[in-house]
Amino acid sequence: MENMLNQILGEIKGMKTDISDMKTDISGMKTDISGMKTEISGMKTDISGMKTEISGMKTDISDMQKDIGGMKTEISGIKTDISGMQSDISGMKTEMGGMQVKIDGLTTEIGGMKTEINGIKTEIQDMKTDISDLKQGQQRLEKGQDKMQKNIIESIGGFTDRIMNHVDDKTGALNRRVYKVESDIERLSRQ
Repeated sequence: MENMLNQILGEIKGMKTDISDMKTDISGMKTDISGMKTEISGMKTDISGMKTEISGMKTDISDMQKDIGGMKTEISGIKTDISGMQSDISGMKTEMGGMQVKIDGLTTEIGGMKTEINGIKTEIQDMKTDISDLKQGQQRLEKGQDKMQKNIIESIGGFTDRIMNHVDDKTGALNRRVYKVESDIERLSRQ
């Protein structure tokens, strides 16, 4: 029985040692748990800081989205302006085409007027030749009779008046045409 008691005492001592070891292990675990609590507390602080940063980022993203919305509105307005400008340019091209047709018509009219002016110049040259011929005839007739001289002078005067009236008429018509062309050109340049 003593053996048994010794054996039980030995086992109790072993248990005490085991319990002591367990206490040491539990104390170490408590230290570890305390360290973990400190680390978790630090992580909570870090997470709280991250939450604050994420909240700030969300605000920044929201502001950026508003800015992008404003930019989209501005770009849409610019596109509308460009579309309007393209329409204006198209209209101007159409007007310029019409002006070109008018200019071509005026060019044709001016060409016709040049032809008429050249015709008038030829007529004037012919008249100058006629006047020169008349002057020569006049000189021959002056040597003749006085009466014939008066008749010829009257005839030449009437013919000269008709020539001058004809030249005045042609010059007046030419001046009106030139004035009309200048008016048309001025009107086109104002458009």
